Amino acid sequence: MDIKEENGVKYFFDNGEAATDIEVAPEVEELMLKYSLQMPKSKKSFPNVKKLIIEKDVLDIKIPNTLFPNVREVVSHTETFLSGKYLLKKDGFTYLKNVFCPDKDDTIVLSQIYAIDARAFAGCECVNLERTENVIIIIMARKTAANLNTHYLDLRI
Repeated sequence: MDIKEENGVKYFFDNGEAATDIEVAPEVEELMLKYSLQMPKSKKSFPNVKKLIIEKDVLDIKIPNTLFPNVREVVSHTETFLSGKYLLKKDGFTYLKNVFCPDKDDTIVLSQIYAIDARAFAGCECVNLERTENVIIIIMARKTAANLNTHYLDLRI
């Protein structure tokens, strides 16, 4: 296992270019993500991180919303992801990967989003959605869809 440490962040690698684990020092509020990150089932949480900065070499990010529950801003320096309030990936169209964990009474604005990833709302208590007219594909787990009390298209690949 390779370990790289930079700016209060430890990245762990298992024979690949994507980090498979991460440790973030408590004082880190702005995390500069320098590597792709593959932690979709992680139970870890780094609530002090408020801003996620995606560096140019990052190609993919698979994380639960709860890994960085208090992120309110994403800054992207790569063409793969967009800057904004949520984790948005460009892959022929814009799709929502993560909303992180907005407050229950917040509103999630989906303008310019054409697809929603299966885990984009996982663990999210906020169910207020606006500007949904562009969404054409919703890839959603049944449990998440039930929590949103909405119609869904269950696409399994």
